[in-house]
Amino acid sequence: MIPLRPRDLFDASFHRWITQSVKISPLFLLGPLGSGAEDLAWAQIEQKKGSVLLRPTVGASTEEIVADLVAHIVHAIEPRGVDALDWSSPAARGANVELARRYGPAASKALEIAAGSDIGDWTLSEAMGLSAKRESLPPVAISIVNVHRVPTQLLWELRDLVNAGRATLVATTHKEHVKRVFGAESAFYGNATIIEVPEVDPRMCEDRLREPISPSDLQYLLLASRGRAGVIIEVLSYWEPGHTIQSAWANAVSTRRHEAENVLNLAAGVHAYAPRLLIALARHQAPYGAIHDAPSQRVARALAKLRDTDLIEQPAQRTWWIADPLLQDALASHAKGASAERHALRVGPG
Repeated sequence: MIPLRPRDLFDASFHRWITQSVKISPLFLLGPLGSGAEDLAWAQIEQKKGSVLLRPTVGASTEEIVADLVAHIVHAIEPRGVDALDWSSPAARGANVELARRYGPAASKALEIAAGSDIGDWTLSEAMGLSAKRESLPPVAISIVNVHRVPTQLLWELRDLVNAGRATLVATTHKEHVKRVFGAESAFYGNATIIEVPEVDPRMCEDRLREPISPSDLQYLLLASRGRAGVIIEVLSYWEPGHTIQSAWANAVSTRRHEAENVLNLAAGVHAYAPRLLIALARHQAPYGAIHDAPSQRVARALAKLRDTDLIEQPAQRTWWIADPLLQDALASHAKGASAERHALRVGPG
């Protein structure tokens, strides 16, 4: 594992090193939500034609990921959508030629999958147009956010494609999933470059600002963001000279309010205790004891399920927090608003 220095995140030479490194072996960025790992992964494919960014959902099946991959590739070839790929249209002929170059005689099947049809027996190789060896095709550059959500079968197939020089891979994951992604039985055991994304000091972002921030505001931002570059940069995008970082933080939190409602609905399907545990953690309460008379074993199972869905993290033994620092405050605000609404209903008008 390569330890990354905080200043490297903002160093152009480090980004060039990543670009060269990924040509040699798969690159995995290990960091919590908001650490900047996702931004680094995206930066490696942003300017590459035919590149793919995948964000598999929790519990995504092989079929769903393969279909998503085909849809991404077709969209990269023709951003206007499948309906625009009409041979009678002069504007679409170039895209159709590119599609035929990628998929050969299976181009029509790729279009059907991109439009929502079943993948049938298509493999990852066929989804990327690599089932037939066509030397003129460059490797497909793939970035996967939360690679631990990818089924084991696909990880092994992806390793074979990378080893054959037919794809390059940059992926992100979290410490909680190291054993699954890099353990002795995993597809990429001993066959990857692993970089741990560090915490950063907000002062490293000061060149993005129109005027300096006070030391007290910087300290607040460092603590609230847990030193995560992605969170820091997002909050600074809301900061206006003459205003406090707290107001910028509040504005960033407000963008998570709708997500907070969705997360609570999602959590209800994860475990019966999950929504109440999320609210307890958002309020900085200990999860054990947060639910009256709840057996410890059931609480532990609920916490494990929330961790596996990347909603919470366990930075130390018997310590848990919401994975996204901004979502944590949004959940706390949501709970406060819901509590006030229930109180108003009980008290009644006047």
